[in-house]
Amino acid sequence: MKEEDMAKLTVMSLEDWSRADVDEIRGRWEKRRRELEKLEKKKTEKEKRIEEARKRKDKKRRRAIRERRCFVCNIFRHMA
Repeated sequence: MKEEDMAKLTVMSLEDWSRADVDEIRGRWEKRRRELEKLEKKKTEKEKRIEEARKRKDKKRRRAIRERRCFVCNIFRHMA
């Protein structure tokens, strides 16, 4: 959803508020709440994947150092 569309959903004039009934307003806020929850879930999933990739990289690096292997070609006795 574009920012402009989201702004239209959340910004209402006083006349609109007076015409809107409570159920309609509640529905709008519930929809917005669900959208925010989805975005938060996606953000959390991405952060988890990034952290897992970082851990794998660190683990591989520590192993290469311990075994004295090259980081690039993975051959013994030299380090790039």
